[in-house]
Amino acid sequence: MTKLRAWRYFSVVMALMLTLGVGAMMVPPSPAIADGGTWSIQTLDERDVWDTSIALDSHGYPHISYTLADSGYLQYAYWTGTEWVKETVDERDVLVTSLALDSQDRPHISYATAGATPLESLHYARWTGTAWAKETVDEGPAGDTSLALDSQDRPHISYATGGVEVDSLHYARWTGTEWVKETVDEGNVWATSLALDSNDYPHISYATGGLKSLHYARWTGTAWAKETVDERDVWDTSLALDSSGYPHISYATGTNTAVFDESLHYARWTGTAWVKETVDDGNVWVTSLALDSHGYPHISYTLADSGYVQYAYWTGTEWVKETVDEGPAMVTSLAVKVVEERDVWATSLALDSSDYPHISYATGGVGVGSLHYARLIPPDTDTVTTATGTGTATFSTSAGGIAKLTAVAQTAITCAPWDVVFPHGLFSFNILGLNLGETVTVTITLPSAMPVGTQYWKCQNGTWIDCASLLGDNDGDNVLTLMLTDGGLGDADGIANGTIVDPGGPVVMGAPSSSSPPGPRSSPTTPRPLNPPQMSLQYLSINPQQTSANQPITIITNVVNTGDEAGNINVTLKINGQVEQSRMVSVGPQGTQPVKFTVTKAQPGTYNVDILGKSGSFIILGAGTSGTTGSKTGGMIALALIGILIIASLVVLLLSRT
Repeated sequence: MTKLRAWRYFSVVMALMLTLGVGAMMVPPSPAIADGGTWSIQTLDERDVWDTSIALDSHGYPHISYTLADSGYLQYAYWTGTEWVKETVDERDVLVTSLALDSQDRPHISYATAGATPLESLHYARWTGTAWAKETVDEGPAGDTSLALDSQDRPHISYATGGVEVDSLHYARWTGTEWVKETVDEGNVWATSLALDSNDYPHISYATGGLKSLHYARWTGTAWAKETVDERDVWDTSLALDSSGYPHISYATGTNTAVFDESLHYARWTGTAWVKETVDDGNVWVTSLALDSHGYPHISYTLADSGYVQYAYWTGTEWVKETVDEGPAMVTSLAVKVVEERDVWATSLALDSSDYPHISYATGGVGVGSLHYARLIPPDTDTVTTATGTGTATFSTSAGGIAKLTAVAQTAITCAPWDVVFPHGLFSFNILGLNLGETVTVTITLPSAMPVGTQYWKCQNGTWIDCASLLGDNDGDNVLTLMLTDGGLGDADGIANGTIVDPGGPVVMGAPSSSSPPGPRSSPTTPRPLNPPQMSLQYLSINPQQTSANQPITIITNVVNTGDEAGNINVTLKINGQVEQSRMVSVGPQGTQPVKFTVTKAQPGTYNVDILGKSGSFIILGAGTSGTTGSKTGGMIALALIGILIIASLVVLLLSRT
């Protein structure tokens, strides 16, 4: 995070604008074609945006916190699967933000407010399920902030404190009852980034001395261990930990005299030494790092001269770099170029379960600001060598893109039956970038022909499922087609979330193959037919059952699907026979999904609740009526105390006059 430095240069930029007085022409962004697919780009908020942070939930849906450059408000946006929802979290003047999601996919945000200094205080907000709970962590002044949640969903925050020249690095953590804060480094600190290891110990990358060296600090369990990683002038840092708990850092370097004459670098700890390399020699502004399932780094960053948003990733043998978005760009004169160098303020990167990148990035100032979201959609066609060595298989999809296509040997499938043959082995792949619940046609071109009547089996939850009903083209040649639906039969995750997970393969009934695993042979059985979705409600909870007017009442039910296929159900809440709210709920096979409603009522009386046959009631008390005997007693005690105080005051007054 380096937006605080940008704050210091912002007045210079504005002075140049006013002095040279130039016009600008906007070049609208267009989808970029990447080597590994196509970038899908959306504009989420057309207001000037200062900072942004992104995280993906358990469905792979993006959640983004961001700050507005004009009002300074802290905003939050998230994707529901069908639409973007945006809301204001805090109306104070917020400069920087960092977002994390807990185990229930609820957002937590750390953020620093700005003022005349220009820094003020550090704050923390979390979504409780019904409202934003906000609190001040450090009265500050506080600057760059980075948030991570531990294994108990408790927040940990690294941040810099001080005035315009930020002084020291601090670390705060929530114990469950209080915030514990400590100083990590007294040096002039910028650009802090935090990650937690498997022991919930913090690791922090940061720069010291203005535009100075790169540092790394970690908590050993008893003390902070600190070291210098790179002595070059560092402008921004981003930290991630691999599966061994080793740190990886992306960072931008520059000089005090030429703050935009930077390059992008990457450092990783091998266990014995730091290995450092240059990723991009371009003028890099900010950077964000994430590690994929192989521990390989992926980096989003912006170029200061062009304002382009870039993406780089390590393949295992080389760095691949590509442009995500060439806009918004401004052209004509030098003065506009100077502003453009400061136009893309921030970028934040997250990887989904298929290791594909999602990037939020912010542009700000001079009326060209906006919040953007980009995700990489994989190509619609991919090839793989079969596990049985018969040749190359080609998969293509009518919508979305194919990711992680791999060949799987029959012996690697624990639920593989022994009385069938997979001539070309099995295949695992994901289809990304679909609309919620979308149906696609997957065309499979195999190395050789399959007989008429070929079946297609999938291994789901340890059980083989006959998906022959999904086959279309099955006429005896080497081409098969599958009709797959997001969240339906053939989607292993069983959730309508825009992603289809498909492990399976074409099968021929017959004698066991020579590659069958050894062991006792049980009576082979063909896969059982799937039971359709069977949806029901498990219980109904109303809390509280008695309260005063305009107080929230939480109504919870649990949807159960006892079928073998995913299903959808419209859960409708009725109060006194009238529809109050409704939710469309998707539940996977043999799964459950809680559904929560929150309502308020102004008029006293009894309200009858009905959700698909489950019934209950709650009471709204009238004016002057309290919910419990205890509250009545409390009111009487309060009145008695007031009376005693009045009498005592009169006695003191009378005594003072004597």
